[in-house]
Amino acid sequence: MGSAYLPIISIIIPTYNNVHTICSTLESCFNQTYSNIEIIVIDDGSVDDTKKILEPYIQKKQITYIYKTNGRAASARNIGLTHAKGEFIQFLDADDILLPEKLSMQISYLLEHPKTSGVYCDYFIAKQNKLSHYSAIKPIGNLYNFFLDSTFVLPIHAPLIRNKNLPHYNKSLQQNEDRAFWLEYFADESRKFGYIDIPLVHYCLHATNTTYNRVENIQNMLKLLHSLPSNQYTQASIVEHHGLLGFAFLEINKPLDARRELKIGIGTSNACRKLFFIGLYILSYSHTMYRYIYRISSYLRSFYKHKAIG
Repeated sequence: MGSAYLPIISIIIPTYNNVHTICSTLESCFNQTYSNIEIIVIDDGSVDDTKKILEPYIQKKQITYIYKTNGRAASARNIGLTHAKGEFIQFLDADDILLPEKLSMQISYLLEHPKTSGVYCDYFIAKQNKLSHYSAIKPIGNLYNFFLDSTFVLPIHAPLIRNKNLPHYNKSLQQNEDRAFWLEYFADESRKFGYIDIPLVHYCLHATNTTYNRVENIQNMLKLLHSLPSNQYTQASIVEHHGLLGFAFLEINKPLDARRELKIGIGTSNACRKLFFIGLYILSYSHTMYRYIYRISSYLRSFYKHKAIG
């Protein structure tokens, strides 16, 4: 990267009771090879020792610290966007990590591609003290249609984006607020993402993701889809998510609820998913259904392969 132009990158970090992880997250910011950054920490009403542990960083003016009453991450990110001075925005959760070359590589990419609105990177998943490399489809261009599919996952800290006419987060959402942000972001068809095929972040997954959470997550995804402007893509996604909700109900042995949702899902135009939902609908009448569903569920989880690195 040339030394003539080094734009500011604003790193926005909401935190709520992250006293055990926030320092590691901040150190990953300080360890960036790109140095022209500002770090904005929005304390979303923490009741632990977050303020105390951040005090040295505040005193050294290494971070801008903003305290607010609890209102969840969406409202905290909005405050960060309001205070951001940078030409580029880096979102970051208080338990995730940026690898040292992350900002340098992405800012170089965006300066070389001035018509690209953002660029995201590959990522490692950190779960139960194990680090894995996530392998999946990594699209480029306008990603609106990809975010209509709840199986498409993009950690909030994987992209670096230009700070230009950005939407704000929907504070009324209890879940899927990141996805809602990206859907509004990519509703502008001129916005395109590039991709760097190198894992440059750690994405922390917690052990709280249960089958019941999957039912709730898909139900909330359906609420989000119904709130979007209706077109062929959102309607197709709604149909498919009813089928996915049926599968989730089968996983917790609720065949009647599953059949109701699978009947809708069978209407999908996606041939592979149509066959999958038909198969699940037939299985829902079997007394040995749960054993087969468990096997299918295990297979699908292994389909999204993780290449273990330690």
